[in-house]
Amino acid sequence: MPKVRYELPHKKYFVPEHNLTGTAAARASNRSSHGTGRGGPDCGLEVKRPCTNRFRHPHEHDVKTAVGHIGPDKHDLNPRDHGWLASRCFGHCVDHLALCVCGYGSKYRHIPAPDGSPPGTPPVQWGRPMLDNCMPGTDKSGHSLDWGRPHLKYEDLYGPEGWCNKEQSALQ
Repeated sequence: MPKVRYELPHKKYFVPEHNLTGTAAARASNRSSHGTGRGGPDCGLEVKRPCTNRFRHPHEHDVKTAVGHIGPDKHDLNPRDHGWLASRCFGHCVDHLALCVCGYGSKYRHIPAPDGSPPGTPPVQWGRPMLDNCMPGTDKSGHSLDWGRPHLKYEDLYGPEGWCNKEQSALQ
């Protein structure tokens, strides 16, 4: 039976050839293969996917980068601000993946690679994942958050017995 090869739109998708995928396929075809969060001809361009509480507004048509709601420490600028998207994070935002993991100095927090590390260097510690259904309904002060889960409290995640601090947390 002859092999059928489907042609996909040029440059949008990569069709594996000779059973090669990823970096090996890119080398074989002289195409560049960037790690996640990298772009440009030499992978030197950072492509951010920051955690956020909103989409771009129509008047922001000239904005070419993703809209984020995180500070330099990669934590939410103000958890009490309104707005929810699935990428909103009450922890550390791994902003090249829009991935939310434990943060705020907790035991199982994300610890990034040291400053000056080459692109693609793995973090010292990834941190425990915090999915959308794992966002607390209160902040550290006990104030209600309109975008979190009302049944989860800050202590359930960041308290001494919480998901981000105890190996065998009650929150599984």
